[in-house]
Amino acid sequence: MPAGKNGFPVVLTADRTLFSDCSGFGGGDFLACLPSRLIPKFILNYFLCPRISSKDGKAILAPYSLRKIEAILTESGFEESEVAIANPDDLSKVIGITTVIAMYCCRI
Repeated sequence: MPAGKNGFPVVLTADRTLFSDCSGFGGGDFLACLPSRLIPKFILNYFLCPRISSKDGKAILAPYSLRKIEAILTESGFEESEVAIANPDDLSKVIGITTVIAMYCCRI
């Protein structure tokens, strides 16, 4: 099912800090977990966790765990076009008539 007003049947997402490579800064993972009173939102969003590019609402880069879930779903009978891994900022582009929405929210 193509993206658009009908969306994808299965949408996988994660919070913005997990959808980032922290601008290549090794300590960015740690800093992104600090309380918002210590790290202003604009520093978090623009320097530590910049927006990941997407195409038609589907993220170009995604956390490994979400890609594994996507692979398991496609191996279990879902078509690749039915599953969307979306940046949290792009959910409005991929959610429509959606059956399953899963959010990954833990960092190991």
